[in-house]
Amino acid sequence: MKFLKAFCWCMLALPFIPVPVLGEPLITNWKIYENLNLGFKIQYVGEVVQCPWALTCFRLPIEGAWVSVTIETRPAVLLPGTYGGWYYFDENLNFQDTRDQRKHLAPLMRKQLVFEQITFMQDFWVLYGGSGSWDTVINCFTLHNGLYYIISLHYPFLKGIPLSAAELERMAMDGITRMSNIHDPLVIIFEQMLKSFSFVR
Repeated sequence: MKFLKAFCWCMLALPFIPVPVLGEPLITNWKIYENLNLGFKIQYVGEVVQCPWALTCFRLPIEGAWVSVTIETRPAVLLPGTYGGWYYFDENLNFQDTRDQRKHLAPLMRKQLVFEQITFMQDFWVLYGGSGSWDTVINCFTLHNGLYYIISLHYPFLKGIPLSAAELERMAMDGITRMSNIHDPLVIIFEQMLKSFSFVR
């Protein structure tokens, strides 16, 4: 497990974030999205929406939650709140984007998932950019025909401004605990989407 190194500058109270409830519609109202041009299909709940950062986005029926799908020639993670866009790296987490030299840009945890013979690398990113700006992303990628298919869950698992560096680390680990909780409704939905993902070319 890699630990986040970051710094904070301000002081505010940390608000409580309620855990979303997994209702019956989230379990039953699944649809299929298929894109022959991009070469994949996936099941989802919610709606397909336009987004400026990815090829396809799904707004989930939990406020603030969305899933992005995009294709790149190398692994990447979308960090709009702390980095301002896509951050590129190789599979061994050697970062290739030289616009920013901050050493804390690294996921806190990584694991490998295999669904229907498709292997995903799953990274848990928790980054604090100051002034209450967080990126908390479950980022997955798989290699197919020389391209990386990147599927990511975006949701504000953390809010607020930490009072100290020690509190920042504690908050980051709290975020990882929520993001890796297999009983969390968003984690359940995202895992089901990953399980349904397949290539159509």
